Amino acid sequence: MKHLEHRIGIAQGIAGALLAGIVLGAWQQVLDVLAGRTIHALLGFWGAAALGVAAGALVVCAVNRKARWNAGCAAGAFFLLGAWLVALLALSGTLQGGWHHLQLSAYRSFGMYAGMIAKTAGACVLVPSVLASCLVQGGQVGGRAERVAGWCCVALGYGAASCLCAYLPPEALTRNAAVAFGLLAGTAVLRKCGRLSGAWVFSAVLPFVLIVGLALGLLPGKQGNPLSADGRFGRLAYRDSGFGKGTPDAVFTAHGRVVTRYTDADYLFVGALDGRALLFGNRFAATRMSTGYAPLLACPRAESVALVGAECGVYLPLFLRAGVECVTVEAPPRLTEPFVAMDARSATNVLWQTKHKGYGPLRAKAIYSIIFVAPEPVWVRGSARVFSIDRLRRYRNALLDSGVVALRVDGRGLSEARFAAIVKDFMSVFTGVQVWSTGALDWVLLGGKREITEALGNVIDLFDNDAIFLDWVHAGNMGFSEMLASMVCDAQSLGAWLEGAGTEGAWAAAWRAPERVIAGKNVLATALAGAYQPRAAWLTRGGGGDRDAYDDVMLHVVKARHARTHALRMLAATVAGDQGETLAAARDAAAFTTHDALLLQMADRIDLEARRHIAIGNFKAALACFENIVSFSGATAHTHHSMGYCLRVTGDMENAYRHFARAVGAAPEQTAYRLDLGMAALAMGEYAEADRQYREVLKREPENAKALLLSAKALTASGRPDKDFDQAVRLAERAYELSGRKNDEIAYGLADIYIDAGRSLEGMGLKYRLQEESRK
Repeated sequence: MKHLEHRIGIAQGIAGALLAGIVLGAWQQVLDVLAGRTIHALLGFWGAAALGVAAGALVVCAVNRKARWNAGCAAGAFFLLGAWLVALLALSGTLQGGWHHLQLSAYRSFGMYAGMIAKTAGACVLVPSVLASCLVQGGQVGGRAERVAGWCCVALGYGAASCLCAYLPPEALTRNAAVAFGLLAGTAVLRKCGRLSGAWVFSAVLPFVLIVGLALGLLPGKQGNPLSADGRFGRLAYRDSGFGKGTPDAVFTAHGRVVTRYTDADYLFVGALDGRALLFGNRFAATRMSTGYAPLLACPRAESVALVGAECGVYLPLFLRAGVECVTVEAPPRLTEPFVAMDARSATNVLWQTKHKGYGPLRAKAIYSIIFVAPEPVWVRGSARVFSIDRLRRYRNALLDSGVVALRVDGRGLSEARFAAIVKDFMSVFTGVQVWSTGALDWVLLGGKREITEALGNVIDLFDNDAIFLDWVHAGNMGFSEMLASMVCDAQSLGAWLEGAGTEGAWAAAWRAPERVIAGKNVLATALAGAYQPRAAWLTRGGGGDRDAYDDVMLHVVKARHARTHALRMLAATVAGDQGETLAAARDAAAFTTHDALLLQMADRIDLEARRHIAIGNFKAALACFENIVSFSGATAHTHHSMGYCLRVTGDMENAYRHFARAVGAAPEQTAYRLDLGMAALAMGEYAEADRQYREVLKREPENAKALLLSAKALTASGRPDKDFDQAVRLAERAYELSGRKNDEIAYGLADIYIDAGRSLEGMGLKYRLQEESRK
């Protein structure tokens, strides 16, 4: 019997050690996502784990001084660990709130960031480590050899968690582990008592029942934004968004990474990787298109493309739509396919099917026309491997003689010295290096086995592809001349800048990056302003084409590059905080072209700033933002409508009416614009115009309940000489029926029209019934 009890104790210790390892691995992923997968997060995790192991050893020593660690202590440790996991899940909202405060605080500092890592590691890692150490080092697992086996089981469970988290979120693993610890606590009670009577069986079942009861009582039935997908440091680094409010529509996990999709009022939808917003439904498309298509402009006749890096899924759809015959992706499908599916929601065309699309490592043979590398930001652990000399040589070996390698570099948290070190390493491996600035914080390095030269005619031919052309329309009507202006300089112009920029190692850059992000010190396109070239010398006429046509096209390219010069000055003024100079430089750039990628990106950011002012009720500041947009990017239908909205709220109905009219003129298919124009026309006494707008909406959408009600109100508006109460009642009743009699706004509107039409009893009766229903 004692031999059997000993074996049961060993089995309990092994099971507990495995579960403890799984819990630690799962909550390391949570800490990584919240803290940005930084070196600091890893140190916080291992520091808390080591402290917990030491504390557990002290607890076991203290117990063994008075009495031998036995099954009773094991039962208590199992139960406490299960209860703690349930409490941890219940307090996840508080944990999120702490990180949210760090993200929004105006007084945040690196010390606050380190403190949040310590608090999160203490809550998620320290307590489980203490109890796990007690279980492994306690007397129930026998001698030294069995304790070593217990620690091996913890390590095995920790490794298994990385695999399990690819299919189950950490919260689900934690919830299941808590229940399992309840079962282990019950078996430990039976082992201690050695009886199977009804009372002892009930005592063994009690820990399990208590943990399940705690889970049912404390955990919400429907979880909101899970901790493993929250990504607060990523949101802090990408401050130009404010994205991802509420519960994500979908969560995908793979290899410790988390892809989330949110519905968002400002962006339609947002796709994020570990909390970093990478794909927006209707904004910042110019930067993404410019980044993805830069290598295609240098190698427009590419037949085979390889995509490398955790973020390559964002750019994969661009190469698919370009009709590349063979695409290979060196990234897990669970990371890339969600972004492909999200892109299909916003794209103006369907994905073009390639002859071959596969997943797997790069082949050693020289078979690729383009190798596009999209690593994670500099603060993410392991991202520096992509920039290593060995990796760069591997890319070169897999490249065709006429091909190019495109290395996308995220400027967030990147120092100028580290960027210079990356450029130097890249230039040591590749020939004909070019530096492209596709956004304020987005860089692309191009290089190959030979100097990059391309016939301009081949570049223009890319736009014969309907899918690519529609992509550029979606990106703000960018043309190839604005795209070519993104090429900042080549190797000949980099020498002087590299000498003065210094260098910074990968480890030092990764260590300092979080502090730079928190302080808002991001490298901008001004880093290479001194090396900027006014001409795109790598483009040639080629093929004996028409000389006059070539000169005419290059004239547009030169104008676009002059616009980029002023756009770089705009960014420098933005860094300096000089708003007047920023707008002046933006207007100077717009004098050459309004479709530069940096101008489009700036317009998106100012528009988002205006929306935030609207959210807090500061409509005058929002109106000033829209006026700034108009001053350098031209007025779009969306801008006119937004300005009309702000003017209407501030009481300037005359100018609001004019802006709504311009919005409808620019986008006549927008129903919302026409409805707002109708209301503004009604306020101005333009009754015929209001009727015309409502009729046009109802012609296209005859069952639009809101349009029916507004049209009915227009027919009975006070001050209108030709009121038509009968028609108004019919329209309002139709709107009431279409709403399912459940829309209070439409119902009260119908009641008011009844009263205006002289049917007071019906109107008052309807209002009375609505009030009675609201009280129930």
